[in-house]
Amino acid sequence: MAKLKRPVDTLTIYSRILKGARIQYKAVTICSPPPVQSFAGYIHLPIHSLERVGLDQSRPINIFFWFIESEKDSITAPLNLYLNGGPGASSTASLLRENGPCRVNVDGRSTHTNPWSWNRASNMLFIDQPVNTGFSYDMAANATVDYRGHYMLQDFSDTEMPQDGRLMEASTVGAGSVDNETAVNCTEAAVRALWLSLSIWLKDFPRPASRDNSIGLWTASYGGHYAPALYDFAMQQNARQDTDPKVSFHTIGLINACVDALVQLPAYPDMAYNNTYDYQLIDKSTLLSAKDAWERPHGCKWRVERCRRAAGARPYLGNDDGTNTLCRDANAFCGRHVANIIGASGRNFFDIGQSTHHLSDPGLHTYLSYLRQTAVQHALGVPVNFTDQATEVARAFTETGDNVRGDYAASLGRALDNGVRVSLVYGDRDYACNWLGGEALSLSFPHKHADAFRHSGFQSIRLPAGAEDGVAYVRQRGNLSFVRVLDSGHTVNTAWPSVGFTVFNRTARRVDVSTGCVDLDQVDYSTKGSTSTWHVRNALPVEAVNGEGMCYTLALSFCSHRQLNAYLTGSAVVQDYWIVDYGDGTCSPNPVRPCKPPIYEKSLLPHDWISRQVLGSGWADVTFVMSVVIIVAFAAWTHLPTGYT
Repeated sequence: MAKLKRPVDTLTIYSRILKGARIQYKAVTICSPPPVQSFAGYIHLPIHSLERVGLDQSRPINIFFWFIESEKDSITAPLNLYLNGGPGASSTASLLRENGPCRVNVDGRSTHTNPWSWNRASNMLFIDQPVNTGFSYDMAANATVDYRGHYMLQDFSDTEMPQDGRLMEASTVGAGSVDNETAVNCTEAAVRALWLSLSIWLKDFPRPASRDNSIGLWTASYGGHYAPALYDFAMQQNARQDTDPKVSFHTIGLINACVDALVQLPAYPDMAYNNTYDYQLIDKSTLLSAKDAWERPHGCKWRVERCRRAAGARPYLGNDDGTNTLCRDANAFCGRHVANIIGASGRNFFDIGQSTHHLSDPGLHTYLSYLRQTAVQHALGVPVNFTDQATEVARAFTETGDNVRGDYAASLGRALDNGVRVSLVYGDRDYACNWLGGEALSLSFPHKHADAFRHSGFQSIRLPAGAEDGVAYVRQRGNLSFVRVLDSGHTVNTAWPSVGFTVFNRTARRVDVSTGCVDLDQVDYSTKGSTSTWHVRNALPVEAVNGEGMCYTLALSFCSHRQLNAYLTGSAVVQDYWIVDYGDGTCSPNPVRPCKPPIYEKSLLPHDWISRQVLGSGWADVTFVMSVVIIVAFAAWTHLPTGYT
């Protein structure tokens, strides 16, 4: 990391709908191969801009976007917005390791083409939000960041720069990265700033298909809160005659999303005890205790309902201390007694097929190294360093108990009745936002075709030529589909990119997800088959022989105690941010200087490290920790991305 200079070679467009707002951007020549065009930049909202949507705003807001045109006829191709979850997880990270046009190689400096990039079929807009997430920021400030991901605002002369980069580095970040008092603290506040930013971009950015303000919205994990909240708020604004542009959504796609606590929380004990991998993460006593904690008087369900009554029927903006206390209590109680109960199992919250600290996918975090390069930062025109996980945002959301608020299942039911296509995609090895809760969610939407959807069966998804050997099943009735992806953790697009692309592409084309051959505008369509996939069982992968995975020093939470000790004491030999040797001549598993013989997961072959993403990616967006944080790796439990504590 380093103190960055202001970007050059940028173009500026002043907003026609908000005085003082502007878009500053530049053409991007990295990641997307010619002739595809892409642009990155900022949507600048001056102080007090958010007053028009009912929010205080004492600092300017600079929201980072990366827009990538479709490979096929960008003028007529649809536009889809992608948001990561968190809260406070960067969408830029998703672009580089999931569904963007390139993937970062294990050296962290170079990239290779992603054959299943979503811009094969659509213009794609990735936005880092809320403010101070990713490359978004309020006011650029010089700071230090320690090995746990903790920021401290501090300016250095050239002679005072931190000397030991393992423990502390100088960086440039948004001032709000260290200030919980100014952080966005709830979903409803976040989507108001997002809606205003998106409206300015749609109105003023010289993009293809600028006449159509109907877009697709895809998101993951905590984005299950963002999507329905943004949909509702946009519809409210569209009802006003003076709203311009009128932003509407033709599609809402949710990938391993946590949407509605009242619907999905009861699935956690079942997923832990009786999953389709026949791997018990808890014992019978813990199962019964968790189920009792959900149902009993003054238990989890009661506390969530009390929180929602206090928040009221109108969207809650996190501005009442009493309500925040009740919701924070509900979130903490439910996490402790119902959801966050598998810590003793040693399995990864984001992929039960992996142990907590076992990094099986060498491409999972290499984007962190890529985005540290000066050339990449200049290419994107960013004046701040990259913040993978905005810890202050996550902490602020937790303080208001945002996770358990919002009747978002009802919001998605309204969207369905308004003709919006809703697609739910769940990897079945994820615990954090698991598929059992996802299926329950799909069955809970109150809409006019709910009964027909419940009676629709599951069909396998026929994948296109060149796809990996992924297996997925879909239940679909008209505009609503639910997909279970086998052998995938929290990030389906990393584990099985062809499956993610296929669901995305067919949903966008308004054809059936199973085959891609049925025009949904012409046929009253439902899938056929069994109404359950519970009989489809599988086995967990075989881990490394010695039980120790790779250690990437920009993501220390995946490292073993031995690897961490070698790194922090300075004895480890590090190459391209990988620990390759403990310092005593003993090889540490790594992809850049493989041990002899190599030690890796049975399903992972050396040539696969570059050509494809492997099974068991697991890690997506962690609530309190940035990718450099290690505390969580050695705590008694790991935070869920959904905010349960």
